[in-house]
Amino acid sequence: FLDETRDFEERPWRGEDLNGKTLLMFRTGGYGDILLLTPLVRHLRQRFPQVRIWFATQPKYLMALSGNPDVTKRLPVPTPLSFCEQADFHLQFEGTIETAADPTHHAVDLMAERAGVVLEPAERELVYTPAPARVAAIRMQLLEKVKVRVGRPWVAVQARASAPLRTYPAPLLANAIRRIVQNGCEVIVLGEEGACPPLVRGVRGVYDLCGRTPMMADTVAILACCDALVAPDSSLTHFAGAMRIPTVAIYGPFPGAVRTAYYPACVTLEGQYRCAPCFLHGQSPCPAAQRKKQEYSPCLQTIRPQDVARAVAGIFKER
Repeated sequence: FLDETRDFEERPWRGEDLNGKTLLMFRTGGYGDILLLTPLVRHLRQRFPQVRIWFATQPKYLMALSGNPDVTKRLPVPTPLSFCEQADFHLQFEGTIETAADPTHHAVDLMAERAGVVLEPAERELVYTPAPARVAAIRMQLLEKVKVRVGRPWVAVQARASAPLRTYPAPLLANAIRRIVQNGCEVIVLGEEGACPPLVRGVRGVYDLCGRTPMMADTVAILACCDALVAPDSSLTHFAGAMRIPTVAIYGPFPGAVRTAYYPACVTLEGQYRCAPCFLHGQSPCPAAQRKKQEYSPCLQTIRPQDVARAVAGIFKER
């Protein structure tokens, strides 16, 4: 975490009065994990109005805290040792989710309990608000440059998760996207370059923006312009939860309840397989998929495209 190697004495916070004090919180990432900590940050700010909360994470994940009124200072990791020494107390959350004794416990609660805090149900909502000016500028680009049609619902689709074992199979996703378009929606596909399923590239009503938004803030601003999201267990699911954007979340290795249960507008589809949920973390492909010499997790292959499209249609039917 630190930018120097000399000795540093950590001072863990154990419930002391934080008014007039500085609390430094550490978590290296990713975006979703930082967002899952925002209910705890808000709780501490409301409990101790005069506290200064500093938050340290990898530079690219700092945007998850941009505009957050509860964070006094955002710091990069490695963090200058001088800031660590200035803080009165420290809380670090590395490994909190990954090494949890009970993997069925919700991630928001895991983070809070690591700090010795039990959140009330009303305190569990994530905190994130995109910059209005950025959202307005992105919307103008979608209308004038991308030429997304108006008068039809806009549905964002995240093509891949950050880990292969959590990624919905591309052929199934392409099938789902076609069905969503046939139901009268415009689909904006998001992700890294080349992530858009080949079977829907060039299809009318599908807009491949993969690789065209290198800044995560712009990707989230696009999401803020949309009426709904389809995504795997990924960062955009958490951003959508914080912004109350209706979401169809696709889960397999993890049960959706441990991630999306506190999102007020999220429908979670869970894959069914003999080893699911396996609660696996990391970047390695699913072991069951490797044994079968397949690219995608078998549990995610059991989620039908028509069920994804039907869940999206249900969002707009309820409206």
